[in-house]
Amino acid sequence: MNQYEGWYGQRTPAEIHQVTFGTTWDKPLLMSEFGADALHGHRGPRESRWTEEHQVWLYEETLKAIAASGAFAGVIPWLLKDFRSPRRWHGRFQRGWNRKGLIDEIGRRKLAFERLAHWYQSR
Repeated sequence: MNQYEGWYGQRTPAEIHQVTFGTTWDKPLLMSEFGADALHGHRGPRESRWTEEHQVWLYEETLKAIAASGAFAGVIPWLLKDFRSPRRWHGRFQRGWNRKGLIDEIGRRKLAFERLAHWYQSR
């Protein structure tokens, strides 16, 4: 399942708890994509998009919803490292890069990297 609750569309991370993940089949799910863009070093209130704090908040709320569902066998965030993407046009934050990575294009870890690492270690 790919789901960008709290990033694309009208929902915010605060509203992710309203989402119910599941399936009608008796099979485990794999969350293969979720996340939010953040520019490494851009810090601010968690409610401000593009900040590392916003990315962490979205991860925290999505992981809570995944855990609450009981339907998932695994989680794969999108994505590990920022990569070039000419369709990403935002002049201040993207500049031709997909910024959903847990690590920026030169290998610096974002706050969400540590949050996800902690989540995996607690399993």
